[in-house]
Amino acid sequence: MLQNVFGQLESHSIYMAHWDLLLLKHIVPQKEVVIMGKNHINKALEIQQHAYFNTIFAGSTAKAYLPIMTHREPTTSETKIHVCKDTVCQAPTLSTQQAIGHLSDLKPLSK
Repeated sequence: MLQNVFGQLESHSIYMAHWDLLLLKHIVPQKEVVIMGKNHINKALEIQQHAYFNTIFAGSTAKAYLPIMTHREPTTSETKIHVCKDTVCQAPTLSTQQAIGHLSDLKPLSK
């Protein structure tokens, strides 16, 4: 169906926002970042300074309250960052710089 309206997206995009979002999902892969641990807010803010588009962030100090957090509860006092793309996750990391590296194939928005 997207192929049927593709030619009209550029000239009539204001009226086709939902189709534009569907096209975006095909062009820019969606990533999920789950940060679990005591310092999850600060680590999320540090990663979000890079303004990645089409990325979902979730975090908690200990309890998994969303399905995306399942089986990612912290087992130590350290804050772990899980970066996933298309339900495939990288190994958890403690470093925000390494997590940003996992997100590198998404182009940051210009500020």
